[in-house]
Amino acid sequence: MESTEPLTNANLSVVLGSAMTAVAGMGFIVLAQRSLGSDEFEAIAHLWTIWSIAGAVAIFAVQQWIILARRSGHVRLARLVDAQLLAALGALALGVLVFTTIFRTDLFDQTSLWWPLAAACIPLGAVAIGLARGLWASRNRFGGLGLIIALENVIRLTVGVVLVLFAASNGWFAGALLLGFLAAAVLPRSDTTGEDGQLDGASKSLLFATALAGLFSHSVINGGPTILAIAGPDDAPVAELFLVLTIARVPLLLAVHGLLPIFAVEFNALVVARQGHAIATLRRKFAIVGVVGAIIVGVIGAFVGPVVADVLFATEGRLGRLEYGLAVALVVLAGAALTANAALVAEARTRYQIAAWAVPVVVGFGIIALLGTPTARSILVTVLIVEACILFAVTQLASLTDPSEDLAPRPSPSM
Repeated sequence: MESTEPLTNANLSVVLGSAMTAVAGMGFIVLAQRSLGSDEFEAIAHLWTIWSIAGAVAIFAVQQWIILARRSGHVRLARLVDAQLLAALGALALGVLVFTTIFRTDLFDQTSLWWPLAAACIPLGAVAIGLARGLWASRNRFGGLGLIIALENVIRLTVGVVLVLFAASNGWFAGALLLGFLAAAVLPRSDTTGEDGQLDGASKSLLFATALAGLFSHSVINGGPTILAIAGPDDAPVAELFLVLTIARVPLLLAVHGLLPIFAVEFNALVVARQGHAIATLRRKFAIVGVVGAIIVGVIGAFVGPVVADVLFATEGRLGRLEYGLAVALVVLAGAALTANAALVAEARTRYQIAAWAVPVVVGFGIIALLGTPTARSILVTVLIVEACILFAVTQLASLTDPSEDLAPRPSPSM
């Protein structure tokens, strides 16, 4: 058997990796925006948005698939990554290709097929990253997991520095984004002992439901600039809206990576013990912290955000304090909802989880469509309302409809 690192180091390794990737990712964005200017940078912003959405879903799906399916020893990928997973990820890549091909002029201001092809490669690269993360995590090698998390954006930042020195065009920066997936080449040492596991139907359904919830959550957080580019006016501040959301997402990335594993373990333990009231109490706390935190941090962001954005990106100031405050507030609500969603995962409430995320997002995007020509402010207000509804659904409403609320505790199953 391979030696493993103590589980007590897991959160620290992942948090450190997340901190490094957040800083490196922000560094790459700063370099690209400063080197290219806001207009040329918009194409990179849309690719980064696609990475944030499609990449997050694909990485999570493959990583968890490997962790759940692998019991011990050597992993035979032909058995673990089966037809269902490949079909889902293939559909995701194809959907990105079709979408970006249709709207390539709006998104990239070019008719070249290089940009849709680069966009379609992002989910495929994310699959490779998810595979590498899953192999490290399934062996409890959390130092390696933290390394993979950090290395992806460190590669992009390193290549970005070289591109700035040569005054490269935005097409080269798009290539730098794709080169980050080379981090997937760092894999743990294989052994030939043990056997592969198989996922049952319930596990697959829960995994797909959680991945779908991730798709909706990242779409609503990250999709504003893309919507503004396609449906907004020609002079819409697309790049600045992306940069504002990027600043706000950095602490969200750190919080989710650091806190989500902790609360996932806590919720799993409470579900095993049938502690429905304790789960409901935790949900209420998440709702309170999310709302109060959104108000407080939103006010702070309204005053601090423009200053930070100007220092980092030399923005043109086309967005006001209200937009900055809304962006920060909605990210806080999203972080609370994503963390509270761990309870639904632990309870295996597959259908409810999908509905809790899908209904508000679909309604929200429908409202944006009815607005005619959206503005950055109208998009942010709509997304803020959507995130508030999602938080309510995964906390308060989830407790009201929780079938395990009144069940007596049960002993933990033997290992």
